Amino acid sequence: MLKAALFASTAMVSLGQPVNVPTMATPWPLGTKTPYWGKARTYIPPSSNGQTCKPIMMQHVGRHGSRYTDAEDFDDFAKLMKDYGHAINKDSLKFLRNYENPFPRNRFDQLVDTGREELYGMGSRMFDEFNTDLNFGEYNPAEVKFQHTYKTRTGSSASAFSLAAVQQASGTGKLGPNDLEAVHMAVVWNGNTDWNDDLTISDGDKVLRPTDNCAGYEVLVNGNDDHPANTYEDIFEDANITAEVVPRVVDALQWNETVKEMTHKDVKLFYKVCQYESIILKKYTNNACDVFSNDDFAMYAFLKDMSEYHETGYGSSYYDRLACPLFSEMISEISGRVAGDNAIRANFRFGHSDTIMPMVTALGLFKDGVNPTPDMAWTEAEKRQWKTSEIAPMGANINLILHECTDDTTNATSHKVGLRHNEYHIKWPRCGTATDVDFCSVADIKQAYPYSTGCNYDEICKKPVTPAPAPVPQQPAPMELSGSASALSASLVLVALLSAFTVL
Repeated sequence: MLKAALFASTAMVSLGQPVNVPTMATPWPLGTKTPYWGKARTYIPPSSNGQTCKPIMMQHVGRHGSRYTDAEDFDDFAKLMKDYGHAINKDSLKFLRNYENPFPRNRFDQLVDTGREELYGMGSRMFDEFNTDLNFGEYNPAEVKFQHTYKTRTGSSASAFSLAAVQQASGTGKLGPNDLEAVHMAVVWNGNTDWNDDLTISDGDKVLRPTDNCAGYEVLVNGNDDHPANTYEDIFEDANITAEVVPRVVDALQWNETVKEMTHKDVKLFYKVCQYESIILKKYTNNACDVFSNDDFAMYAFLKDMSEYHETGYGSSYYDRLACPLFSEMISEISGRVAGDNAIRANFRFGHSDTIMPMVTALGLFKDGVNPTPDMAWTEAEKRQWKTSEIAPMGANINLILHECTDDTTNATSHKVGLRHNEYHIKWPRCGTATDVDFCSVADIKQAYPYSTGCNYDEICKKPVTPAPAPVPQQPAPMELSGSASALSASLVLVALLSAFTVL
C-alpha cells in the first residue's frame, strides 16, 4: 500500500489563506491513541462583501489529552515476556525478555505529562488568538463556562486548559502572589444514577457521553456480535494481521515458535505497549515498536479506522443522531446569544473520543464515498479521508465560532458561524442548500442539520426488542503491498520520524 496518504497530514483551508498543518506527534499513525499536535497561529475573522466581523462567542468541545492506559495491557505483556520471552533470539531485542511495567499503577486512566502539556498549549494558543475579542481573562463563570465528564482525565484536561486560557491574563484573580482566578468546573451529570467510588457507572450524560447512555446503540452496535463494528475487526485480523503482520513480527524477533506459536493477540500486546510508550515516554525505538514495519503500522491504522467508522462513524445507523444533544445545545446557546438572551462568551466542554466522533459525523466531515471493509483494496483504502489519527487524536477538538458582522456602509449587523477542527478553520460541508461554505448563518445551519435544533433522544435510543442482524462479508484474501509502495513508505516514515524528533 502506498503510505503517502497515511503519513501526510490533511490540508485544510484557514480563513481564505492556505496553512501547513503540523505533522503527527509520533512517527506513525496510532489511531485515536495518537498524541495531539498544535501550532501557534493568528485568527483572522471573516471579512468580505463589505462587512467587518469579529468573534463574540466560542462553542468548544474537545477530547481529553494523552493518558495512561489500563494496567492489564502492560501486565499481560510482562507475563507474555516472563513466560515465553526466552523464545526471542534476536540479540538487539532480547531486552524485551525482562520487560516490567514502567508506569505507576495508581495513575492508570489519568493524564500523562504529555496530556497536560497538550491541553495547556491549546489553551495558550486559543488565548493568544481570541482573548482580544472574547476576553477570557475577564473571567465570569456565567459567561466563560467549563464542563467535563465525571472522569478524572477530562477534569484534569479542563483544568490544564483553563490555566492557560484564563489564568494567562495575569492579575485578573485575587488568589496567591500571581493573582490567580478560581475557575468553576461543572461536571456534566444528569442525575440518572448514584455516584460510587470506582466510577464504573453510567452517569446519564447524553451530551458528552452519548454512546454510553444510548440503550439502542448498546444493543444494536456494541452488543451486537453480528454488527460490522464487531465482525470486521475479527475478519481483518484473521486475513491480514495473522497472515501478514504476525510472520513479520516472528521474523523481527527471530521468535522460536517451538516454544510458543505467536498469535495476533500476542502481537496486539506488542502494538499496545508500543502505542503507550510512544505517548507516555515519547520513546519510539528500543521498545516494542522495534518489531513492527511501516506496513504493519499502516495495517493497524486501517484496522482502527475501519472499526471506528462502523462503531461511531458513518457506518453506524446512529451516526447523525448520537451528537444531537451536544449539537443542539451548542446551536441553542449560539441562537440565544444572537437573540440577546445570554451573554456567554465561551463554553469549553471536555469529553472523550466518543464525544468527538459523533460530532464529526453529525457535521458531515471527512466522509468518503465508500465504506471501509476488510476486503477493500489498498489502492482504495489509501484514498480515505476517514483517518482516526487525524480526526480524533488525543486532545481533538471542534469549535463553532459566532461572529458579529457590521456592514461597512449601512452599519447593519448580521451573524456568521465559523467551523474549526483541531484548531484549523474548515468549510461547512452543508449550509442551507449550499455546500463547502466558509461561514454559515444560524438559520442555514438549522436548515442543513435538522438534529442541530433538537431531537427526542430517548426515543432515538430506545432499547429494541431484538438486535437486527448485519450481513457479514466473506473472508477476504490477505492484502498485498507492492514492493515500490513499501520502499516509498519506508522513505516517508523516515522523514516523518526525523520530523517528529525535531518537533519533540
